[in-house]
Amino acid sequence: MVRLFAHALLLLAGSSFAVAQRPEIPDGIPLDKATRDYLESLPTDELAAALEVYQEAIASQVPAPPELITQQELSLYGKSPAVYPSPLVKGTGTWADAYAHVKALVNQMTIEEKANITSLSDGGVPAIPRLGFPGLRVHDGPNGLNALEEVTAYASGITVGSSWNKDLAHARGQSMGKGARRKGVSNLLGPTIGPLGRTVAGGRNWESFSVDPYLCGQMGAKTVLGIQESVIATAKHFVLNEQETDRNPNMFGFGNASVSSNIDDKTMHEYYLWPFQDAVKAGVGSVMCSYQRVNGSHSCQNSWTQNGLLKTELGFQGYIISDYNARWGGIASTQAGMDLVTPPSAFDLANPLGLPPNISKAHEGSSSIDPSPEAKYIIRQGAVEGAVLVKNVNNTLPLKKPKILSLFGYDAHAPLVNTPTGANSKYSLGYQSVNRTQAQVQGLFVGVGECPSAATLGTLVGGGGSGSATPQYINSPFDAFQQRAYEDGTFLYWDFDSEDPSYSESDACLVFINEFASEGVDRVSLADQYSDNLVMNVAKKCPSTIVSIHNAGVRLVDRWIDHPNVTAVIFAHLPGQDAGPALVDIMYGEQAPSGKLPYTVAKNESDYSEELLWPVRPDNSSNYYTHADFTEGSYIDYRRFDALNIEPRFEFGFGLTYTTFNYSDLKVRHTEANSSFYPPPGEVMEGGLQSLWDVIAIVTARVSNAGEVTASEIPQLYVGIPNAPIKQLRGFEKIPLHPKESKSVSFPLTRRDLSLWDTESQSWYLQRGEYKLYVGSSSRNIRLTGSMTF
Repeated sequence: MVRLFAHALLLLAGSSFAVAQRPEIPDGIPLDKATRDYLESLPTDELAAALEVYQEAIASQVPAPPELITQQELSLYGKSPAVYPSPLVKGTGTWADAYAHVKALVNQMTIEEKANITSLSDGGVPAIPRLGFPGLRVHDGPNGLNALEEVTAYASGITVGSSWNKDLAHARGQSMGKGARRKGVSNLLGPTIGPLGRTVAGGRNWESFSVDPYLCGQMGAKTVLGIQESVIATAKHFVLNEQETDRNPNMFGFGNASVSSNIDDKTMHEYYLWPFQDAVKAGVGSVMCSYQRVNGSHSCQNSWTQNGLLKTELGFQGYIISDYNARWGGIASTQAGMDLVTPPSAFDLANPLGLPPNISKAHEGSSSIDPSPEAKYIIRQGAVEGAVLVKNVNNTLPLKKPKILSLFGYDAHAPLVNTPTGANSKYSLGYQSVNRTQAQVQGLFVGVGECPSAATLGTLVGGGGSGSATPQYINSPFDAFQQRAYEDGTFLYWDFDSEDPSYSESDACLVFINEFASEGVDRVSLADQYSDNLVMNVAKKCPSTIVSIHNAGVRLVDRWIDHPNVTAVIFAHLPGQDAGPALVDIMYGEQAPSGKLPYTVAKNESDYSEELLWPVRPDNSSNYYTHADFTEGSYIDYRRFDALNIEPRFEFGFGLTYTTFNYSDLKVRHTEANSSFYPPPGEVMEGGLQSLWDVIAIVTARVSNAGEVTASEIPQLYVGIPNAPIKQLRGFEKIPLHPKESKSVSFPLTRRDLSLWDTESQSWYLQRGEYKLYVGSSSRNIRLTGSMTF
């Protein structure tokens, strides 16, 4: 978060303001030493320009009266159960040897050394040379390293989620872990598995894999396993960090408290805790607590979520690290289970625990980029498999050696600036393609104002903020299509500037648009007028208009999706640095598209409901404590659409390809595992009670490629649990199939997969009655049905 804040200040430094004397940086701005030193090095007028925006934002806030704060604060007591003391970890499973070693090491430390390693400053936990402890270097982020030179920008979480490829998620995690280790990083702050995406317009939904907890958990666990072959992974943001608006306003001196995500115990377990349980089961070494409150209590000092859920119920063996300046009290946070604070001196820049300053920092690593063919393949393949073909009339795609192509749209070309101190520097944090006004930048770093809906300065390869990755290069669509045109002898026309470009007869017109999102602020729309106008204007003239969208989340398309001249549409998501080659691979049929939507695309904004579409916004004059009430339970996205019989534009799990698949031979069998309604007692391991992971049923089906093109299908298993949503995803596999080839796919179902949470017994339990089974190519395109009974 501090990098986001610092960069926002830097972006404003180009404005010119006449000042009489050099301004002072207010003590209340929470900057680390490196950022403060950099700001102090700026010329006077540039520093004044940066600070002016911050001061204006502060001045615009209306503080709540003290009596109102007191009155509202009293109502929060007892909303979140108290769970004390913080449990002593036992070093279970593979942690046993590590805990024995660490215990011996800590016993040799002085009190100062012990205190020193519980705080992170300037990106590191200090070394203790006399004991051979090398320290830790902690760095963002979940989609590759940011704010460093000679690193790689991978496909973002939402793109990998759209691939539905667990092997790809694992390989991407491996590559990110290796890259972090080469740079001297010990703890990579990723993957992001929260937010899930309850708020459809959420600014950070693109960092995570899916709005569905099962899909998100599967992809997150595979990423953890991959990263931790080299470095420590951090699952974040724990938990209920479902909007950016008002997430931590007092960090910037605003007059209201952080938004409180208010939730019941059942919904917590069955939806939001689910992917974190998968990450813990995978052995994740670190979990990051988040900014907002949970049931009135700050996340990083919430004993129910940290001591109770994470460390006791889920058997988490690692350490909890705070998000930047997410700690609100030293003693309270420590007793509630938080282990590592960043930075060591929170909001008032005093030191609540009286900790000594860091003695030394972790070592620096190599500056080399991984040149291996495997790494290059993962970077490109993530972009290919995460692209979702949602419309393809009369087999418009793949292209058949066109003679003339017209390319339109701002997203087709790379940003025009890429210099160490320019807009596309290593500190750009995903904003290199964004046309920034002063008001918009203010919104990006202080959480007020508006986030740009589209990044109109060039190809969007990732979202904004600490989840962004620094691209080694940007291979844009224009770059890639020019190369293909050279190879095929195709003539190209292009216009990347006009909203209503002129048209010359072409075999096809390719329109490249995007949809931007960023940490620090939520989106203000699910579409933008300029991009929609561009598509419509081209479609009015060109009989074969193909639209590519680099989207950071749900993007509505109903203004033009039914236009007869819009013949193909690809949701290409946030592809990383190989954006162009991935689109060429798909559009020319070098690889058949295989992505599926990890969310539902509605026809209208209102289909999501007002409560789930937009974030809750503060009103300081009447409501110091902002509340987001999760009263919808687990009826989110396709579960809501199914329950209310709402027809989506494109359903969850939907995606087209260049062939057709047939499904057959559904079979169900119970295993010999204990299938009692409540789980048998036993030891709590990583991921919770061991018997929760017993496979108690297996569903199998056969999928065949009925067409003439090699492609991958993703059969999906949905289960209708009695007394629960109509369908819940409980299995998927990605299987490549040659023409006329068929394969059997197996979906093992654990006790946890088939259970609901009982708030009275505080246990998972199976339901009595019939479980309906649905196997299909999406949540609505069900090909096979069956059932089983408990």
